[in-house]
Amino acid sequence: TLSELVSDPDKAVLTKSMHALLLKLAKYDNVTMIIVTGRSIEKVQSFIASHEHMHFAGNHGMEIEFATAAKDAKKAAGKVFVSADSVKLLNAAYQELQNVHKITQKYSGVQIEYKQYSLSVHYRNIKVTDEQSAMHEIEKIMTDLSEKYKIHLSVGKKLFELKCVHDWNKGYAIKWMLEHRTEIFDKLKGTTNESSNVI
Repeated sequence: TLSELVSDPDKAVLTKSMHALLLKLAKYDNVTMIIVTGRSIEKVQSFIASHEHMHFAGNHGMEIEFATAAKDAKKAAGKVFVSADSVKLLNAAYQELQNVHKITQKYSGVQIEYKQYSLSVHYRNIKVTDEQSAMHEIEKIMTDLSEKYKIHLSVGKKLFELKCVHDWNKGYAIKWMLEHRTEIFDKLKGTTNESSNVI
C-alpha cells in the first residue's frame, strides 16, 4: 500500500517521502517498477508528478500501461484485458445506478467511483438510521445489476465492486507482465539485463 487508508477514497494521497522514493527507484537501470492498483491508471498517475519511468497495472490489473521514458516507447502504449461490449454494459449499469436507483442521494455518505472498466460503491461513510437495512438494500441493487448486465460483482473492504471481467485480477496481471518481461520491459528499458529487479 503506497498511501495511507482514509475514510474518503478521493483524499488518498502519497506522502512526500513515498513520492520521492518511487521516483528514485524507478530511475535505476536495473529496476523495473510496476505500480499495481485497484484504482484507474489515470487516477494513480495523478498522484505521481513524474511517472515516465514506471509501468502501471490499474483497475485490478484489467488495464496496463507501459513506461514512456524509453526511446522507442509510444505514449500510453499498453494492453486492456476487457471487451468493448463489457465496457458498454458496465457503463449502462453505472447509469442505472445513478439515474434510477440514485443511491448516493438515497443513502447519505455513499460514494460511487467509476473507473471505466470497473466501478466501486463505497459505504464506509454511510449515514443512515438503519445501516444494516441500507446495506442489504444496496447489496440487492448491486446483485441485480450484476445479473442483469452479466458483469462480475465482488465485495471488498466497505465496498461493492462491479468489474468487466470475473477471471482477471492483480495477481494475473503481474503474472502476465513477468511472463512478457523480456519481450516488453527489457525492450522498453533498452536492455536485456537478466539481473534486473522487478518491484
